[in-house]
Order: sequence, then structure tokens, then C-alpha cells
Amino acid sequence: MHALLRYTHIFSYFRYTHLTINDGTDGATAVRQAFTDKYNRTIKDGWLIVDYYVPSGSLDPIAFSFFVSGVIKMLISLVSSSSLAILTYREIIKARDKSFGFRTMQLKFLRTVIAQSTVPILFVYFPYFAVIFWPLMGWESTTLGSSFPMFTSLFPPFDAIVIILMIKDYR
Repeated sequence: MHALLRYTHIFSYFRYTHLTINDGTDGATAVRQAFTDKYNRTIKDGWLIVDYYVPSGSLDPIAFSFFVSGVIKMLISLVSSSSLAILTYREIIKARDKSFGFRTMQLKFLRTVIAQSTVPILFVYFPYFAVIFWPLMGWESTTLGSSFPMFTSLFPPFDAIVIILMIKDYR
């Protein structure tokens, strides 16, 4: 599993450093103009705006491959963390040589880690996935896209709230 994650990061580094997307695409120009119209500010640098479609209306394979590589990284992360949680739970249950109190404490920590892992999924991964994926399916993502910074900013406080609520020693 560790080797798979290492190779995924090496592959991603190669993808993001050696393959690039043209900056002057029609989609990037449209997004910059919409931002200027709405906020009366111009974007010169910042986030890379990925336009998945070329002017002929077909899918740009390089831009789409960036999306696919991001989804693959998230899926590998989800599968590895889920597998580790399941294996940890099984080992805690099988540990008959440990006291009941010790196993109960370990299960509480495992529940806390799972709850703490759910927070970034809800406030970071899902909005990111929706903002990137929904336009590919033809669904509107402008509302979610404009509220994406709010979702991302809610992540740190909710992450701390989970710990405070689930571990009595922190209350």
C-alpha cells in the first residue's frame, strides 16, 4: 500500500510539472470576465482554470487527464484509509490479551479518527469534486463554486469541534 501511494505521488509530480494546460483558453477567459463583472476585480495570477473543452466542443485529453489523476489520488487515499480503519477495528476486537478498558479506549480513538476524517471529506473533497466534476456532466456548479471558499474555511473549526466533542479530556 505504501509503495502504491509513493508511486502515485511520483506520477502526480510528473503530471503536474511536465504537462501543462494553455492559459489562454476560452473557458479561462470567460471565467476571468465573469469574475471581473461580478467583483470589479481582475485575475492575473492565481488558481489554474482548467477548461475541459476545446473550441470544437470535444474534450481536451490533457485537461481531462489532470481531473482523472486527481480523482485517482482521492480514491487511493479513501481506499487506503478505509482499509486501515477496518484492519484496526478487527485487531482491536481480536485483542483478547488487552483489558476491556484499553480496548474501549482504542475504539473511542478509532471512532474519533473516523469522525475527524469525515470532516475534510464533507468540507473539502466533496465540494472540490463537485465543482470539478459537475460541469463535465453538464450540471450547474456555479452556486457551489462561489460558496466553495466558505466550505473550505469551515474545515478547521469543525475538525477541532469533532475532537473536543468526542474526547472528554479536551472538554
